[in-house]
Amino acid sequence: MTDRCNLNCSYCAPGRLRVMSGRSDLLSYEEITAIVTMAAELGVTKVRVTGGEPLARRGVGTLLTALSGIDGIATLGLTTNGTLLERHIPGIIATRFRRLNVSLDTLDHDRYRSLCGFDGLPRVLAGIRSALDAGLRLKLNAVCWPGFRISDALDLSAFGLERGMDVRFIGAMRVRGAGRVREGILDDVQEAIGSRWSLVPDGRRGSANLFRVEGSTGRIGIIAPSSSGFCEGCGRIRLSSTGLLRSCLFSRGGVDIREAARQGNRSAIKAALESIIFNKEAASGREGGVVQTMMGIGG
Repeated sequence: MTDRCNLNCSYCAPGRLRVMSGRSDLLSYEEITAIVTMAAELGVTKVRVTGGEPLARRGVGTLLTALSGIDGIATLGLTTNGTLLERHIPGIIATRFRRLNVSLDTLDHDRYRSLCGFDGLPRVLAGIRSALDAGLRLKLNAVCWPGFRISDALDLSAFGLERGMDVRFIGAMRVRGAGRVREGILDDVQEAIGSRWSLVPDGRRGSANLFRVEGSTGRIGIIAPSSSGFCEGCGRIRLSSTGLLRSCLFSRGGVDIREAARQGNRSAIKAALESIIFNKEAASGREGGVVQTMMGIGG
């Protein structure tokens, strides 16, 4: 819904690269709602709002409320970096959004500042507390970026498990200019966590291999997008902030439906959605490819 973010994470936009669209190029909330409504008519039942940082877009509550009113959408989620979360909790709990993914890669203030550009960690922690107090379901997403440390993994695991949150460790995608991806880091993370807590395999949910931990309702998840070959079972589609429909993060192309949405051309929107939903293919070798920037593609 936006390609803007208030953080400058080095693995997402290397060298503080900003590839942002003009505001007039972004889909309006009404256009997004119309597209999602048609997707629901075609059988889509789950929607997740991502960015950039979705809570940074002005008036975001208007969209969350509108999406909550769409018949057929059973599950609504939001992915956020957490820095603006606390102030938005009252608006979120007034909607049907109950699942939040909070991106958090370290609990060390200095390392957070080095990675993200400023020390927003106190804001993130305050947002997490407010969301848990409000009864929202939270997951922590940690990207194993080139500077990621095993100590980060252990600290985040303890923090999440103590609060009943799933903590998911995600292999960094290859973003141009972000440095080498650390091969084997997820194996190291899983081994280190398993040496401290007994990990019981709990199957696979989407792209994540999950593990239960005795004494906690939270779980540990391992997501290896560049090597695990999960694409065949993926049923997700993506709508960019500028109206590009994709079947995969690594898709080299897509279907641009912005003009159709602005013209209210329902038949064109439906045809585009059908082409993506019903002809979705596995990544066909795109796994492990390189993207220019993660900002704006909903990663």
